[in-house]
Amino acid sequence: MVSVVIPSYNGALTLNAAVLSALQQTVSPREVIVVDNASTDHTPAILKRLKEEYPQHIKVLRVEKN
Repeated sequence: MVSVVIPSYNGALTLNAAVLSALQQTVSPREVIVVDNASTDHTPAILKRLKEEYPQHIKVLRVEKN
């Protein structure tokens, strides 16, 4: 089993592509963990949507202070 960890800080422009890329690998990950380092852009909204689309795969950890 594989887990993928994606750290992000204000990564709204590339976050969706990064998560989808991780999910589409030859060996599908058991989970994709995104660590949001107190982003101030649209990252939280993107993560919310991804989590709703892939609830069994996406885990989000948000750090409240960068």
